[in-house]
Amino acid sequence: MSTNINFVNSEGLESDTRIDFNLPRTILLKSEGRAVADGAVIEGELCAYNALNALSQIIVPTFAADPATLAYLAATGITGATEVAAINNLVVGLKADGLWSKMKAIYPFVTDIKNMFGYSNDFANAAWVKFPSTVVANSIPNPIDGSLNASTLNFVSGLFYNSGGNTGASSGTFSGYVKNNGAQFIQIYDSSNGYVNFDIINYSITFSDTMTGTITPLANGWCKITVTKPTQYFVNNIFLSVTSSGTSGRDSNKISGSLYLYAFQVEIGLVATSYQNNVGSAQSAIASQFKYNLVNPVDSDAAFRLVFNGGWTHSSNGATPNGTNGFADTKLNASTTLSVTSLSFGGYTSSTLNALGYHGAYPPSFLMHSFKSFNFAEFYRTTASAISVSGGIVGMVQANQLGTTSKIYSNNSIGASDSVTMTSLPNVNMYIGAASNNGTGTYFDNHLISYYYYSDGLTDTEAANLYTRVQAYQTALSRQV
Repeated sequence: MSTNINFVNSEGLESDTRIDFNLPRTILLKSEGRAVADGAVIEGELCAYNALNALSQIIVPTFAADPATLAYLAATGITGATEVAAINNLVVGLKADGLWSKMKAIYPFVTDIKNMFGYSNDFANAAWVKFPSTVVANSIPNPIDGSLNASTLNFVSGLFYNSGGNTGASSGTFSGYVKNNGAQFIQIYDSSNGYVNFDIINYSITFSDTMTGTITPLANGWCKITVTKPTQYFVNNIFLSVTSSGTSGRDSNKISGSLYLYAFQVEIGLVATSYQNNVGSAQSAIASQFKYNLVNPVDSDAAFRLVFNGGWTHSSNGATPNGTNGFADTKLNASTTLSVTSLSFGGYTSSTLNALGYHGAYPPSFLMHSFKSFNFAEFYRTTASAISVSGGIVGMVQANQLGTTSKIYSNNSIGASDSVTMTSLPNVNMYIGAASNNGTGTYFDNHLISYYYYSDGLTDTEAANLYTRVQAYQTALSRQV
């Protein structure tokens, strides 16, 4: 199919441009002018055209992307439609509410990378532990488009796994393509509990425990298998083994055998979605998107980009420090960037541990935190002066100083308030996931973080508006609480 899209040039005259494409497809076009399609005129720099198979016509659910959105997308490389729209709506909303100009740093913790496996089709890579099995890469055509990039796994009773499968969510799904090369029975399991056994010749599930699975026959002896953990995320290593007939039990009755592999994926949720290939480490790729400050998305300390230290798990739900040495240095110095009479900071968590997990600077002036299993938020203003909120803190919490009034906002309500004169701010960088004790990490936390910000002080109305915008943002990404 071909379609005409007319653009208005700088002189106001329409120029006819023909774009040829196959359906269905999404085309992103950057334009300095106006896009005209089917009688509709859409202003803006970014126009997203969805060409759908229905009626062979072009549908144009376009929006005008804010320049700040475009700068952030250029830095992060994010192109996912859901993520792009969520970021743009957040930026536009913050500007409409007069909040954008107050923001010093915003960390949206957004990614369009869903496959948690690094090197997801490069089974010969060291990311796939083979003990003592071997892999022959690019040995057979794959079942999707026939390209010569499926691999042969010669499994020797032992281990074959990828350690990048921790989704950090309440459920997870594994999927992949396999074909027998002598091996008939295989098992998928993780390092906590549960397993599913597959017969990849008769295309059946032979045994399953705490996990559920599916197997779908494809052409040329291939099949697609899925394994879902409905009430617990996949933990650490995800294993594949060749087993004997009738195997009952996790990691049992392993034997040697050969099979073909293609396109493995593990993701958040209960449904196996379309495959996303990661040619490198998924954790590194997501962290490289998470580090940017939405307000100033430049890869430099002066722009307050995050520098992750220690152990972190990154996913589409956000970032989780390990509770022992993980923290993110914001490069934002409290004493030079914030004011004793005007500051606000805080974040959002959907952590199933039912507690807030953020930190700041310490000592001597302020800190907002929950120490791992302790379920409270505290705004520590001056030595021996603090207000706190306790009990069931999930969602968004903000610590705020405006003049001599200190407040903690818990979601859309004021959780604590009093009056205090702040005399100084710590001359250290603010940390996320730990406290910065004169530049050294302490009080490490282990809760999921899916949004964080630093800004000038906010009024009650502004704090409520910020919560509303962030809640809408989290809802758009299906991670709201």
